[in-house]
Amino acid sequence: MSETGRDAFTSLFSPGILEVCENVSGLFGDESFIETIGGPNSEHFLIMDKYDEFITCLRDGCSAVELGAKLRDLFIIMQVHFFSEEMLMKCSNYPGHDSHKRHHRYFVTTIEGLINSKASPKDAMERLIVFFPHWLLGHILTADREYEEFNKLLPSA
Repeated sequence: MSETGRDAFTSLFSPGILEVCENVSGLFGDESFIETIGGPNSEHFLIMDKYDEFITCLRDGCSAVELGAKLRDLFIIMQVHFFSEEMLMKCSNYPGHDSHKRHHRYFVTTIEGLINSKASPKDAMERLIVFFPHWLLGHILTADREYEEFNKLLPSA
């Protein structure tokens, strides 16, 4: 990020928020991270890529319309991923299906709450910037990993 972009961003948000954005963006250059989330062709990678597009748009000062479209695209991709993942879990009789579905519902409800928050737009955006990658990465590395382990035990078709 150029110093001009950094200055503009930190004039809007606290410096810690810039660090979160840069750390998450930096993960895309780490091949081991990319493999950890399922590889460059995975839905998880697509979600993280869309999050990075949203953050880049925010950081670069795109219009409110563009930013809203990036957020909408990200949210839609998340919901499609959740739906497909939950259907796969249901079809495989995954015993953690209901719990996993509650995790997804918590995420959706929290994001909707931030979007519709009565807090200042700056505060709501900062909470969204921090919450999204924190929740998603934790979810991928724990709950999704548990499902992967379950799938490994299933007989091959």
